[in-house]
Amino acid sequence: MRWVAWNKIQTAKRWGGLGLGEIRSLNWALLWKWKWRFNTYPDQLWALVIKAIHDNHRGAQDIPVNNNLAGIWKDILAVDKDLRKTGVTTTEDMGMEGGEDDQKTFSTAKFRSQVEEQIGEKINVGRFKWNNWIPKKITYFAWRLLLGCIPSKGAMVHRGINIGDTTCGLCGYGTETTDHLAASCIMVKAIWWHIHVWLKIPFHGSATSGDDILEDLHKHNGSYQWKKVLEVVMFTTWWRIWKARNELIFERVPFSVIKVVEAIKEDAFVWLNHRSPIGNLDWERWCEFNLRDVFV
Repeated sequence: MRWVAWNKIQTAKRWGGLGLGEIRSLNWALLWKWKWRFNTYPDQLWALVIKAIHDNHRGAQDIPVNNNLAGIWKDILAVDKDLRKTGVTTTEDMGMEGGEDDQKTFSTAKFRSQVEEQIGEKINVGRFKWNNWIPKKITYFAWRLLLGCIPSKGAMVHRGINIGDTTCGLCGYGTETTDHLAASCIMVKAIWWHIHVWLKIPFHGSATSGDDILEDLHKHNGSYQWKKVLEVVMFTTWWRIWKARNELIFERVPFSVIKVVEAIKEDAFVWLNHRSPIGNLDWERWCEFNLRDVFV
């Protein structure tokens, strides 16, 4: 079963997607690069062969093309037409990067980025940012959670899977939805209360979704590093809640708020020590979140 729409997987990370990229835009960029190479290196053997075959017929950007001849060169130069059909406005310096005109080079990545800016679709993930201080699978899970694309009971019923009882297994009250597991479940609120007390930030308890949790986080004043550490803790909290939920449902392991909180502290400590530039954190100070001097 596909939980995330393909367009969201292809969308660039800076626009809320997974960043896989479109095959279509990659193909356009590679075709456009041939045009750049022809204009930049007109005396190379392959360019001279193209000129000889296509005679004096001229196409886009004064590049020779004989439309009466079938072949790959005609298809390459058709990229302009394909781009216009999809609403992309092209310019001579599209995909170019570097200094002076004679030093500029063509960048496939930049070309794709410029195409995506014109026809790309932005995904609403609120304040979410890809955080490289924790394992990718944790950030990926947080991204899916904010999109409502994790296999909660409510989500499976919505997709036509009959699972019977949809009541939350943690609190025994209400339908188990993504937002319920992320913020509004009574047991989850207890975990968030412990985490906020540990982090020494106010806990309002009014959050009803993962977006609300992140939005509240970014309302607090603090340095970039401090907020990034808080993001690590937030994403780890969702991951540990999900793991404890699965252990309860599939392995009958009792759910314990205190054990989940301790696991969150342990995971975040290990990841920050090994994946962030902070490093060398002291466990005793971490347990008290006494890190003011670290973020100065």
